[in-house]
Amino acid sequence: MKNTLTAGYGQATKFSTGPLRTTNPTGGANALGWRDNTANTEVIIAYTYYGDADLNGQVDVADLGILATNWQTSGDWGKADFDYSGFIDVADLGLLATNWQAGVGSPLGPNFAEALASFGLGGVSVPEPAVLGLLALIPCSLKRSGRRR
Repeated sequence: MKNTLTAGYGQATKFSTGPLRTTNPTGGANALGWRDNTANTEVIIAYTYYGDADLNGQVDVADLGILATNWQTSGDWGKADFDYSGFIDVADLGLLATNWQAGVGSPLGPNFAEALASFGLGGVSVPEPAVLGLLALIPCSLKRSGRRR
């Protein structure tokens, strides 16, 4: 299976001919990904995006986590080897980055507060830059007032 997928990826037209091919049945997706499901003694092949390690049709933070976990190790698609080289490296990160958020829709919710909540973070208060500038001037004014005495 891996040899067939590797050969298909090596084509200039990526899986358009050969034993495994696609006619692009869904818009946007651009890859044949696979995962060895040893628990059920099966190999899962899905038409998806380069970067979708978990084969859920979305390139998101879960896929980035899989890539980070397996960074600089040998592996297959399910471990984030998207170019079928047998090794998870910067080329695979590039494929994930190219398709980042593909298939996701609104990944973090409609607003920033919901995005923070999805990562387990509460509301974070960030001071306005002008306030920080004023706070930085306080020590300067204190120095000057000390010289006048």
